[in-house]
Order: sequence, then C-alpha cells, then structure tokens
Amino acid sequence: MIRSALPTRFTMYVSLCASIVTALYLSAPDAGRWRPWRYLLAALAGLFLAPNLRTYVWAAWPKQPFFTSTNVFHALGPNRNVIILPLGAFGPGMAWQLDAGMTFTQSGGYVGFTPKGETGWAALDDLSQNAVSPGFKNSVTAYCATHRVNYILVGPGTPASLISAINAFKWTEKFDHGIRIVRVPPSHKLKYSYIKGDYWPSPAKVNWMGRTAHVVTHGESAVLTLQGTGRPIRSPVRITLTDQSGQTSFVITQTSTKAIQLSPGTNMTVTASATFVPARIIHNGDHRHLSVLISLHPVTVRKSSS
Repeated sequence: MIRSALPTRFTMYVSLCASIVTALYLSAPDAGRWRPWRYLLAALAGLFLAPNLRTYVWAAWPKQPFFTSTNVFHALGPNRNVIILPLGAFGPGMAWQLDAGMTFTQSGGYVGFTPKGETGWAALDDLSQNAVSPGFKNSVTAYCATHRVNYILVGPGTPASLISAINAFKWTEKFDHGIRIVRVPPSHKLKYSYIKGDYWPSPAKVNWMGRTAHVVTHGESAVLTLQGTGRPIRSPVRITLTDQSGQTSFVITQTSTKAIQLSPGTNMTVTASATFVPARIIHNGDHRHLSVLISLHPVTVRKSSS
C-alpha cells in the first residue's frame, strides 16, 4: 500500500497535526488575558492562508441535466463505461460522474497523474488536447475496444473539430438533455491496430520505441515498420519478433528500414537488444530508454468491382 501512495497526500496529515496543535493552543485553560491575542494570531494565520484570487478563480459547478442517476440509468443502462468529452484535467467529467451518483465508470478521467499502464495511448493525447491526428479513428477505436468503452458522451464545450471527427466514425448516435451519446459498436465488429508498451506516440509518422512493445491487429491487416534513422549510437540493435508462430530476429542499423506485413489477429511482442537515453531530456526527470523508430499503419483492402 505504501508503494502505491502519493507523497503529496501525506501533507494532509501535516495540516491535521497543525489544526490539532492550534485547537489545543486556543483552548488552553491557563491562557488568561492572553486568550484574545491567541485568537488574533490564529486569525492572522488564517488570513495569510487565503488564496490569491488573482491566481485562483473559483468556477461554477458544471451542472448538466443529463447527469442524474435516474436519467443515466434510462439513457445508458446499468454499469456502463464511458468516455466523457471534454476530456482532461479541466474537463467536467469527474463532476458529472459525481452528479450521476457514480452510476457509471469512465475511461480517461482525471486522477491527478497518468498511471503507467495508460501511457502511450495516442487517443488520450488527441482527446485531451482537442486534436485530430491522422490516425484518430484507429487510435480512438483501439482505445474503446481495449478499455471496454460502451459510449462516448459528447458534452457542451467539446470543439467542433473533435465532434466532426467522431461523427465520421458513422457510429450510432442519439441526443439526450444536450448530450450527444455515441454508442461504441461491439468489439468483434471493430477494426483497429495499436502499439503498446515502451512506446511514445506523437503526431509524427514514426515514433520511438524503448525496450519492449506489443503490437496488436484486430480485424484488419497492417504494416509494421522499424528503422534506425536518427539513432545516435552506431552499433546495430537486434530486434526480436515473437508471435503465435514463433520468433524472428534481424538487425537494424542507422540506415536500415524493415517493413513487416501483419495479418488480422496478430499479437506480437517486439524486443530491442539495446537502448540509449536521449541527450536532451524533454520531460522533467524523464530518462527514456529508446531503441528504434517504429510505426504501424493499417492496410486498406479495396474491394474489386465486377
């Protein structure tokens, strides 16, 4: 339990101890004529704890008539898992979930930090940053399927570009009390592919992989591309592919590119024999171990006309 605790949460106990000390200080029976001065000192301390209204602005509670326990039950059914838009730290999703009596769960809700297992999902970056990347449909579909999302709830404040991109999915929609309810099709009807593990997605066509990544295709073929362009270390790296049929190994140098055709239903592990740490750290304290550039692109099969 202590390994999973957040260090910042322990500051609450500092405040609790300070409150107890203050209460004992003010209620001491031997304070005598100094008691008013003690209360004045406590009042001054409280004044200095008041927030700076130029920096912190209190916002109104984002009330929405859709999010009541009764209405959510009739509109979605029991025990549904949803994505709420707008998404992100300043989105209203957590407040709406509370208003609904916690009658549903949500994926992508703000919890103060991103759990390690949830990093690397391009869909979260797009939805939280209100961006539509080239692989938007594939990344959102993969995220919904792997997280068992039943609905995407599009609320007020969602950018029009994001709404248009979701409308292009052609998934079943309906409106209820100002909320656009987009039903995610059953998993067996979805087509998607994704990379998970030591992988850092970005809007670029290819992105960096670390030591190990997992590649999955569902309902469609895809092309997995690995290349060493930009790798600062001259020594080659050996890549091992492990899937249902066994293992395959090959070497990637600074100038080589390898493209692998993947069939539908592939579940492959990609392992690099060596990694390096970038010279310029992008994030605070982030020492990412990188190996090769990796990309995964679905293959669109054109139907022949007779």
